[in-house]
Amino acid sequence: MAKAGEIRVTSDGDSWVNILWPLSAVAGYSQTFFDIIEADPRYYATGTAYPGDTFQQIRVEKDYRQNVASESFDYFIMSAGGNDFLGGGALRNLLRWREEGDGIDPTSHLNMSWLQMSLETLRSGYQEIADDVRSTSGSKRTKMLVNTYDYPTPRPDGIWLGKPLIQKGYNLRTDKTLIDKIMKHLVDSFYLTLRRVRHITVVDVRDTVKGRWTDELHPKKAGSIDVAKKFKAVMEA
Repeated sequence: MAKAGEIRVTSDGDSWVNILWPLSAVAGYSQTFFDIIEADPRYYATGTAYPGDTFQQIRVEKDYRQNVASESFDYFIMSAGGNDFLGGGALRNLLRWREEGDGIDPTSHLNMSWLQMSLETLRSGYQEIADDVRSTSGSKRTKMLVNTYDYPTPRPDGIWLGKPLIQKGYNLRTDKTLIDKIMKHLVDSFYLTLRRVRHITVVDVRDTVKGRWTDELHPKKAGSIDVAKKFKAVMEA
């Protein structure tokens, strides 16, 4: 039974929502922003996210439906897609060889047709889920919140960003400015894609983590706290 004044929120997505903390603490990971929200006594938070889930898995399986259909949640947080254009080997497909670009324009270093195809798949999938949440939540009209990602920092030993960049001929030190432009273009393109989806609220968390990464893609606790603040600002407005 809901407590008076309690904000009820459910979620689905990948490791940005659920990184199996505290079990993952042994590998050096911190709480996610959703873990931070869950720990706040003003909220009842639960979800079906699982680390490593691709957007397509979430789109097909729709594990969030049972919670949303209960018509008891005020908000549904969907945080996914990073594995489709940054992690999960996606960057290896998006990058062109270093010598193929002009060293200045990030788009000259990316397979733009592949990127546009990936982003369109994400847009249509998010729209499908947004429409599904809108109808499945019934009279409750559960509000759907989605987040951008923040600008990541590739590392030499990084399996998602650093190694694919090095394999394609990029030098993480001497090409740092160019690589930063590429990362910014990818994250900003995802943001613009989300803005085209109806019936959602986009929580813009770009420039929020500010380099406080556990690895290349997962924030440290201080970064997660600041991301959670962005979500709380929307839910408490």
